[in-house]
Amino acid sequence: MGMRQEAIEKVKKDSFEHGSPQEVLQRLLLAWIEYDEGAAEHILAEGKDTKGCYEHIRSCARELHQNSVNAAPEQEVKWMLDYYGIKDEEADALIEGGLMCSIFGALAAQFRPHGMEKTHPVAETAAPEPPNPPEEQREKDAVASLDLDALLG
Repeated sequence: MGMRQEAIEKVKKDSFEHGSPQEVLQRLLLAWIEYDEGAAEHILAEGKDTKGCYEHIRSCARELHQNSVNAAPEQEVKWMLDYYGIKDEEADALIEGGLMCSIFGALAAQFRPHGMEKTHPVAETAAPEPPNPPEEQREKDAVASLDLDALLG
């Protein structure tokens, strides 16, 4: 088993209530593993786990007198990375380099309608063609759209 799979199993071994901040953090960690191959090494570090990471984020938020749920998402991710030993510029590079996009994509995937295979709905049939407007309506439309040829013609 590779390091990435070990890291996924380590993150998933803890069970949290669905929708709880700890469960959301668990999904953030899984998105990080998916995004960055180097994440596994940090997550597998001795003494590091999801519960400890959550407590670190709460502690950092309290220092700023914020509720950890209401901190900016990129700030919470920066605190998460800090817990795993990724500091300042390296954390910023990950966040700005696509980690946030990967995280938001992973979080958004859970809200896909049941049974929907495509990421965006597609119309089954094309919309019907609009009826041809009467002649006087076409003249008004020409004025409204500032079609100079129709106005001068």
